[in-house]
Amino acid sequence: MQNPRSFTLALLAIAMLAAVISQTTVATALQNDDGGDSAAESKESPAEQSPDVLAKVDAEARRLLTEARDRLFQYSSVQARIAEQVSFPGRKFNAEGTYIAGPFPALRLEYEVQVGRTTGKLLQVCDGQILRTRREIGQVGGSADPAADALSDGARSTIQVTRRDIQQILRATQHRQQVPEAVLAAELGLGGLPALLAAIEKSMTFDAIRTEEFDGRDYRVIQGRWSDAFMATLNEQLRTGVPGMQQFIPDRVRIYLDAENLFPGRILYLKESSSDGERRTYRPLLSLEFRDVVINAPVDPDTFRYQAPPGVDEVDETKEYLKLIEGADIATEDASAGNGSAAP
Repeated sequence: MQNPRSFTLALLAIAMLAAVISQTTVATALQNDDGGDSAAESKESPAEQSPDVLAKVDAEARRLLTEARDRLFQYSSVQARIAEQVSFPGRKFNAEGTYIAGPFPALRLEYEVQVGRTTGKLLQVCDGQILRTRREIGQVGGSADPAADALSDGARSTIQVTRRDIQQILRATQHRQQVPEAVLAAELGLGGLPALLAAIEKSMTFDAIRTEEFDGRDYRVIQGRWSDAFMATLNEQLRTGVPGMQQFIPDRVRIYLDAENLFPGRILYLKESSSDGERRTYRPLLSLEFRDVVINAPVDPDTFRYQAPPGVDEVDETKEYLKLIEGADIATEDASAGNGSAAP
């Protein structure tokens, strides 16, 4: 089952919330000078490796990502601060938050961004049974940032809360036991770092692996571009979606895996800014970093309990995801039947 729409919209949530408050997802005005960031400008020559070499690089990258996911699932808990930088033409933003994961699928993710006088907040909490997502957009005072006019009236609502019955959704996928748990989590939009890595892996073709030092630590850096299949689906969505969204879509992704424990400490989404035929230059569209990471430390169980704001109704998305699973199963059965009828 492929659900690139959910991953794309999750990624774009960062940009739109920021560029508004904007569509890749998250992002106080960024005052830093880009010159200190190794990702501020990246130049590359077009890949000249043979198909066999590229296939080996892609296979090794997937092996590293799978091992990184497996290690995340083995931890009793992961706690970290989240720091994001989002950069669009003429606009730069910071967002900060926290990430706390317990035994799958327990999760708490929250962050906040301010653009002018407009603020955006995201909270995801899963107690192991229900995943709730709360999005809040408001004003600090005075008029909102003019960019907020780019949002629809629905997106400008003060608070929106959705819920998904995770256990009911997972029960509907029990027949897909051959599919790794992280891949299912990514397909079903369950959130968390393992799901993010799985979503990237499913959507990309990897063409480079190198060792790089960042912030005093050594990392295995995996780089990739969107796969042809994913781009075909994405381009169709862009063609029928909101005009001008192409500028928010990254062209390449780099995942920084800690050389010691393969923890994904940094993820960069890059946009091509120029090309002279021999070298391409990329600028960072989104930088996601996990700082002050603590693994296997005790976590208060109340961390994964959701406190609902008064007077806000929840929109239940469980049926939507169950229909998604059913539709994918029907498509798989139809494809199998077609292959069977074509066989001699």
